[in-house]
Amino acid sequence: QIRTMNSPYKMGVNEYVNNIPLKLAFGENCGFNFAYTVMPPAFLSGLCAEKKLDISSVSFWAYKTFCDSYELLPNFCISCSGAVKSVKIASQFQLKDISKAPIYVTNESGSSSRAFALYCKKLLGFDLPEHTTKDLHSAKTLFLIGDAALRLNDADFPYCYDFGGLFYDAFKMPMVYGAIAVKKELYAKLKEPLCALFNRSLEIFESDKTRCIQDAVKTVNSPNADFLYMKEYFDKFRYKISDAEFEKIKNFVFEK
Repeated sequence: QIRTMNSPYKMGVNEYVNNIPLKLAFGENCGFNFAYTVMPPAFLSGLCAEKKLDISSVSFWAYKTFCDSYELLPNFCISCSGAVKSVKIASQFQLKDISKAPIYVTNESGSSSRAFALYCKKLLGFDLPEHTTKDLHSAKTLFLIGDAALRLNDADFPYCYDFGGLFYDAFKMPMVYGAIAVKKELYAKLKEPLCALFNRSLEIFESDKTRCIQDAVKTVNSPNADFLYMKEYFDKFRYKISDAEFEKIKNFVFEK
């Protein structure tokens, strides 16, 4: 396709509240014409696999399925070392026994679901795809991410586990949930201005954190997620990591 002067860049935006710090500088006055598609990151990754987006938030663990067509912006990501609050295993069984009955894995996940499958195989000794169901009501274990996991009342289940903590304990490295992908033919042109916009977004978040957290509380809209809970939630994330750490984690994912 030939891009005209006024043709917008097609940009995918992660709809979850954990992405708030990375989107605050993107608006009418950001200096670019963007046409936004707002979805869970796994769905955006699917669109990237079809080459339908120019720039997008993507599931970090899904990137290798479309890496021939996209580059990742360096450093910027959604990462956490340990318990994360928004990736949960809620079950009628203890963790070691979850393979005894059907497991529902949300289709909104592209990173956590892959990491969960790795965890099940390496730590629990079973192949996750052989034990999943798409029927939420028949499942005895739920694997949920994002805002739905934040709304989940842990007390409704006999056993509830934070998968971020399980992953870190098992593999001794941060879990990177999301990153930013750019079409290869646009990468050289857009890398610098996009990095400037994402840096500006993080600056806005730090300077106006209270309002941003209040907005997140309203979006989640759950008695389980009050202001203090959501402040602790955002404090867990790192949205920018070093080149060396970024490459180390990417190599780990690509090897799996």
